[in-house]
Amino acid sequence: MENRGVEFRKWFDPTIECMRHAESLGPGVQIEILSRLSWDICTQLFVGVYTAEGLRIHEHFYDNREGEHLSQALEWGVRQARLIAKGYIMRAERSALDSKSQFPDFLKN
Repeated sequence: MENRGVEFRKWFDPTIECMRHAESLGPGVQIEILSRLSWDICTQLFVGVYTAEGLRIHEHFYDNREGEHLSQALEWGVRQARLIAKGYIMRAERSALDSKSQFPDFLKN
């Protein structure tokens, strides 16, 4: 993910280990989910959705996933990221269809 946003920079702390899930979905969409325990022993979560080029589609961090273990938060984050990615893919496909003409050239005017 080349183009990190403010949400990631607010969440990022290289001194804390985290669990990570990353995958590519559909035509050029990538997700990255990170969960960790903060210094205050709170489960924290980062959800990122990016284009294949690394541009941000969505980034959000959750400061406290109260009552969830790291793996539970990670699983929830994966589901959220997939839903966001699916919406992005559907909008991109709809936009591509809308930009294509449904009529032959001789019927345009």
